[in-house]
Amino acid sequence: MRNTVLFLGRFQPFHLCHEMMYKKASSIFDDVLIGVGSSQYSRTHKNPWSYLERKSMIEEVISDAEIYPIDDINDPPHYVEHVEKSIPRSFDVIITGSIDTLKLFSKKYPILYMRFEGWSGTMIRQNMRNDLDDWKRHVSYSVKSVLKDAV
Repeated sequence: MRNTVLFLGRFQPFHLCHEMMYKKASSIFDDVLIGVGSSQYSRTHKNPWSYLERKSMIEEVISDAEIYPIDDINDPPHYVEHVEKSIPRSFDVIITGSIDTLKLFSKKYPILYMRFEGWSGTMIRQNMRNDLDDWKRHVSYSVKSVLKDAV
């Protein structure tokens, strides 16, 4: 039996912590699927990049990634089932850096929770908006070109 993990996140933007999480997951599991949450949102304060832009960021770093959009439904009790229906393959484990995701999925799936101190999409977006160069050290070189057009 193959073990498949679903890596859930908004990836606003896809930063080096996400890359480390993916590498760790791919060293443990046979298959890593990536679920891009809030996929219907873009050009908002919290979600500046579209699903296609985020998919492009991920593909710049992980060329063979299996990436799937997951719309928000704003209905936490039904979100796990919604995610299961949004991903065309079955999965055994969830990897996330979100406490909310951990809480929602832990009743049904084992969770690999990874959070790195000092790494935050919110911080990266804030530094980009404030024109602070600090954000550049938190994303890979290939992702920077995708980021230049939106914040």
